[in-house]
Amino acid sequence: GTYVVKKTGSGATDITALIIAGGGGAGGGNNNPGNGQPGLTGTSGGNDTQGSYTGGSNGSGGNTHTNGSGGGGGLTGNSTNSYSETEGISFTNGGAGGDDGCNYGGLGGFGGGGGGEWCYYGSPGGGGGYSGGAGTISTGLPGGGGSYSSSSTNASSEEGAREGHGQVVINYCAGFCFESASVVANNNYVDITFTAGAYSTSGGSGALEAADFSLTFASNGGPASAASISSVKKNNNASEG
Repeated sequence: GTYVVKKTGSGATDITALIIAGGGGAGGGNNNPGNGQPGLTGTSGGNDTQGSYTGGSNGSGGNTHTNGSGGGGGLTGNSTNSYSETEGISFTNGGAGGDDGCNYGGLGGFGGGGGGEWCYYGSPGGGGGYSGGAGTISTGLPGGGGSYSSSSTNASSEEGAREGHGQVVINYCAGFCFESASVVANNNYVDITFTAGAYSTSGGSGALEAADFSLTFASNGGPASAASISSVKKNNNASEG
């Protein structure tokens, strides 16, 4: 699935990030994934190709026969059933797309994805997700709607064959972090700024000294194990040991 990143704060220590993967398209027919046609990107699912049934909206299932397919869930709330299909689950509760009453559902992307196959006909359900995935349609059957935002550019508009959950990798710093470091040549000095609470002066001389620190880092994809801290200095370059 695609994803949306919402970030507040600044620097390396005051960031709150919400990373949400949007839903992908639902699976196509049982025998031919290409049976599904793209629906609408945004909150509305595609109508059926015969115009008899309209697509769902805001995460609800399409207006179809019994055991129709559900759309993806919203950010905090599940989608709405249409007849007897399973609703899509919200992002905060797990984020799987709904399946049909026959349990042939194809899951969409994390955050609310594609609905299920329609019983015995193998038609696709609608996409979902925070950013409003695309509904997909097949002959005579509508897709479920997207879930949350119709304006996001991170919405999927592609039909796919039972697309699985997306993967989001979050890199974060546990404990204290380096706020800044300047890149220098070999055998040169580098200035490092520590975050608050990164050091303690309770031992040794009571002042910051080389023995208070250890350094581990990676260089060119491998460990630079020969590095050591030879001295600690104040901003005025006066040695602290």
